[in-house]
Amino acid sequence: MDRFSFVMLLFSIIVGLGSTELLRNVARQIQLSHRTKFYWVHGLLVIAVFVALLQQWWEGWDQRNVEACSFEVMLLMLGGPIGLYIITHLLYPKQLDGLDLKRFYF
Repeated sequence: MDRFSFVMLLFSIIVGLGSTELLRNVARQIQLSHRTKFYWVHGLLVIAVFVALLQQWWEGWDQRNVEACSFEVMLLMLGGPIGLYIITHLLYPKQLDGLDLKRFYF
């Protein structure tokens, strides 16, 4: 296994965790839609973060042609998906039942 494959594996795991967290919360929101007030800005933010996660993974694959992969480059490469995972986790509260997403957003 070369360095790129090793780094891309970790990169993909982080992007996958973020996507899983986001999709799980969207499914929970749909499940509780009769008791949760939807807010369109929050919905757009969810879509934007999901697209950003996919875009990060797509751009990560383009790094396969980079010759030198140092520790610093790996940290920079993983910074985007880690930040997006944190944002994804903060997009939804633990308790969605009876929540007004507009109030949560602000």
